Amino acid sequence: MYLGSTVQSNGECGKETEKRVQAVWNGWRKVSGVLCDRKISVRIKGKVYKTVVRLAMLFGLEIVSLRKRQESELEVAELKMLRFSLGVTRLDRIRNEYIRGTAHVGRFRDKVREARLRWFGHVQRREIPPFKTIIPQHLIEKLSLLGTNTPLCNWILDFLTRRHQSVWIGNNISSITTLSTGAPQFCLLSPMLFTLLTHDCAAIHNSNHIIKFADDTTVVGLISKKDESERRCSS
Repeated sequence: MYLGSTVQSNGECGKETEKRVQAVWNGWRKVSGVLCDRKISVRIKGKVYKTVVRLAMLFGLEIVSLRKRQESELEVAELKMLRFSLGVTRLDRIRNEYIRGTAHVGRFRDKVREARLRWFGHVQRREIPPFKTIIPQHLIEKLSLLGTNTPLCNWILDFLTRRHQSVWIGNNISSITTLSTGAPQFCLLSPMLFTLLTHDCAAIHNSNHIIKFADDTTVVGLISKKDESERRCSS
C-alpha cells in the first residue's frame, strides 16, 4: 500500500484498477435509482455521476502509474455506467463521443491528466518554499517600523545574509555558494520572520478577506457577474 493505493511487486497496478472498478460500481448502484430514472434529465444524471460516482474512480489516481491498457479498462467501465444511465445499449450503435456529450461527461483520460498536472503543480510549489522569497533588507525596514531595536535588526540581517551553502551527496561535495536572500528551511525563526514580512498584507476592497497562517495566505472574496477586478484589489 502506498498512499492508499495497491502497488504490485512487479510495478503493475492491475489490482488497483480492479479495486477502482469495484468501488465505482458500488457507488453507481447506490444512486442507480436516480441515474436510471427516465423522468430525470440527462444533464442532471451527468452531474450526479460526476459528483458521486466518478470521484470514487479519480480519488488519489494522480499518484497511480496507470498503463494505457488499465486506463482503457476504467474507461470501458465508465461507459457501461453511462449507457445504463441513458438506457442505451451497444446494439443501438451510438458512438461513445455522443454518450459523453449528451451527459456532459469529459473523457476519463483527460480528467486523469488534469489531476496529475494539478498534483505536479502542488509538488512544484512545495519545492520552492515561501521562506526563500524573503529579502533581508525589506524585512529589516519593516522590523524598524514595528519598533524593533537596532541591535536585534543587525543580528537578523547578519543571520540572513552571507550564508554558505553546499550540497553533499555520498562522498561528493559541491562548490560553496553564498546566499543573501531567503531564510533557512526547518529553522524555527523562519516562519516568524516571514509572518513579520507579510504582516501588512491586507485586502483594500470591502468584499475581500485575507486569511494568513505561517507561510500560507488565502484571499477570500465573492466574484459577481464574472467581474474579477475586486479579487485583484488586494496588496
